[in-house]
This record gives sequence, C-alpha cells and structure tokens, in this order.
Amino acid sequence: MYFIYREIKKTFERESREKSEMVLTYLSIMPWISMPIISYYGVEQFTEVVIINGGFVVTSALFFWRELVESREINQQFVILIDQLNNENKPSQAEQFKLKCEEFNLTCREVEVVVLMLNGLKYKDIASNLFIAERTVTKHSQNIFLKVGVSNKFDLIKTLQSI
Repeated sequence: MYFIYREIKKTFERESREKSEMVLTYLSIMPWISMPIISYYGVEQFTEVVIINGGFVVTSALFFWRELVESREINQQFVILIDQLNNENKPSQAEQFKLKCEEFNLTCREVEVVVLMLNGLKYKDIASNLFIAERTVTKHSQNIFLKVGVSNKFDLIKTLQSI
C-alpha cells in the first residue's frame, strides 16, 4: 500500500495537481487493495460490500470533481477568447468618432471644424487653419449644432465622444 501511495504522490507532484485529489485517488483504490486482507480475515459479506461500494462512491466523486475542474478551465478559456474577440471587433476611438459624424450627416468641412473644436481652438484660430472667414466657421458651427441637436461646444463634444 505504501508503494502505491508513493507512486500516486509522485504522479500528482509531477502534474502539479491538488493534494486533496491525490488523497481521494488513494482512498478510491484502497478497498480493492485491501480485498485480500478482508478475505483472509473472513469479514462479513455486508461489510465487504459496504467497503467496495465506498470505493465506487469515492471514485465517482473523484471523476465528477475532475470533470467539474476541467469544465471550469474550459469555461475560463472561452471567456478569455470571447473577450479577445470583442476587443478585436471593437472599433477604435477614431473610427467611433467617424461613425458618430456620419450618423449626424456632417459634411467633410464640418468634421474638420469639429476636430479643431475638439482640440480647443477658437473660431478665429479654426478660420486661419482652414483658410476661411471666421463668419464661415460660425455658420459651420451653427449647422453642426443643429444637426447634432446641441446648443454649445461642451454638449457637442460630449455627444460626439460618447462611446
């Protein structure tokens, strides 16, 4: 019995498995190992049946426990895989911003004005960057506010960057 225990212990240490699983494995084979001793001493049949069936119960519990551990590991792998797939399919912030602009039917020039607004530029600076009049920037801003349904830059930025 000692040699069997030692081999089970070596196997479980090599595979880095839990000690409780090692003990259950040992207990599950003990009834069959002890069968010659039970027969030699002439133990009642009822006791013999209880001991052997106890081994079956422990073996079944060990099997179900191992299946549960493996199914949890597989489930964790699926969760990681699903997270990876979700992150791969998620558009970048720039793509999401572009989609928002398309959603509100902003023209290319209006998008340029919005990007400069997001960078904190004033209408005068936007006009000089785009080589247009400040009045034109104001008109583009009014059209943008109407299309997006906001009344100021803060709400515009919040709406277009809400992801």
